[in-house]
Amino acid sequence: MGAITASVGELIRDVLQNEVPLLLRRNIYALVCVAGGLFYYLCTQLNFSTSITELMAALVVILVRVVAEKFNIHLPVMSPVKPDDREEPNKL
Repeated sequence: MGAITASVGELIRDVLQNEVPLLLRRNIYALVCVAGGLFYYLCTQLNFSTSITELMAALVVILVRVVAEKFNIHLPVMSPVKPDDREEPNKL
């Protein structure tokens, strides 16, 4: 839920500002939210206290985002296939 809320909120913000949404660029924005959610789920399964679990999950998200910005870590971007780049089938 947090990843969806953050992603859609950020998407709406960028559209209203007439910018290319950060979510559609190379940023790891949504992926970090999912990682934080998985970390939270893992901590709850290990029966950590709720307050410690929430704090640790938030710190994981913040830490991963800071490290990604500092070391310029991005997701790969798919480039469109141009019609000229496709191979011609062998005609016999």
